[in-house]
Amino acid sequence: MKNIKSHKILIVDDQQKNIQVLGSLLRLGNYIVGVAMNGKQAMEILIELNDFDLVLLYVNMPIMNGFEACRAMRKIENLKEIPIIF
Repeated sequence: MKNIKSHKILIVDDQQKNIQVLGSLLRLGNYIVGVAMNGKQAMEILIELNDFDLVLLYVNMPIMNGFEACRAMRKIENLKEIPIIF
């Protein structure tokens, strides 16, 4: 049997309903899903775990918005190559 790697996606959004809908769809596609409620929390998760394949990043959030989080990711060597979808 093949050892298939499940891709890991971080959903960053301050709206719980959006997270629930996206998370459900992605889990149906056998993706591993992480969740952050703002850019600051996303950065903490990304720095700690450092194993996400994609970030789905909402723009308008409190504390640190999506653009600020994107700029912060691009300044960190091991995070700057992770694809981001706004």
